[in-house]
Amino acid sequence: MFEIGASYAREQLLEFAGSKQQQSGIIWGDSSPECVIVTSGGRAAKSAGYADRQRSDGSWEYHGQGTQGDQDPARFSNRLLVDGQRTVLLFTTREPTASEVREISSYWTFAKR
Repeated sequence: MFEIGASYAREQLLEFAGSKQQQSGIIWGDSSPECVIVTSGGRAAKSAGYADRQRSDGSWEYHGQGTQGDQDPARFSNRLLVDGQRTVLLFTTREPTASEVREISSYWTFAKR
């Protein structure tokens, strides 16, 4: 369903997973219980001090879901990543272009698309 390098709206990710999670960086749901979707980056992550990054070997350093400090691997959403039972689909957040912002009127409208 997903292609590397293609752009997807958050609603498409939520629909694929069968989830209604609006703000979470880790998405799971009943439609695709064999996988978990991780969204990395964006303004909220930067302002919270999380710097997810791709390592030189191609793997990713992901800080987990939470609002501050070290993330608890026992928290349900983080446990989905560390238990090794699901395929992890990683999506990086793309900031809107200036023309997209003008077209849609604001970043927050874009983020909810």
